[in-house]
Amino acid sequence: MTHMLKDFTELLPTRTSLDEMKADFLRDAEATGIEDYLRARAVSPAMVEARVKDEITDLMTAQVAEIVEARGLIDEDLVDLLGFVHEDPSETFVAAVRDAVQVSFVYDAAHQRHRLQERQYDRALKTDGRKEEVQRFVTELATDHPTLAGPLTAHALDEMIAELHACAPWMRDLSTWIYKALRGRYSAGQTWLTFPPVILIGPPGCGKTTYARKLAALSG
Repeated sequence: MTHMLKDFTELLPTRTSLDEMKADFLRDAEATGIEDYLRARAVSPAMVEARVKDEITDLMTAQVAEIVEARGLIDEDLVDLLGFVHEDPSETFVAAVRDAVQVSFVYDAAHQRHRLQERQYDRALKTDGRKEEVQRFVTELATDHPTLAGPLTAHALDEMIAELHACAPWMRDLSTWIYKALRGRYSAGQTWLTFPPVILIGPPGCGKTTYARKLAALSG
């Protein structure tokens, strides 16, 4: 059923976590040049400086404080000062806040894209028929006789059974039973592997697991 599970996951729209998206946006911004990157998104230097002023003269927002600390923009002994208003900040501190503010604008863009992605994801599940397809796969996976890929032709089926006979001659009766269960289906054009459940009984080491794995490998 591996191929069915793979198809099941492919039915769902691609999703990216917010943290991954923020990292991707920041990587692109730094590769482009963060000022040019922001300018292309209608964030002017004046807007950056206005937010820098707000962050310094008013209580600093948690996002900017976290960026300053996470990026190591100031000395560790100044981290505790991030939560306070600064009336006469040093140039180093202002530069650190400016860097963090630029990053925060990039993160804002990532947040907007992520919200859009989540809306598109939810809409896709509701409107494009995927919900019905997912339900169909769940139902198929829950049936008593899940379908495997199987040999594509009756001749390929003959070769598969012959190989099973060769690798596990002591289970010839089982291989013959499988062949009889499938041959009629293949003759009717039903070229996929499906047969009633069967329990392999025998002492440890007699080859039950090896046989089952060989059958799975040959069936695709």
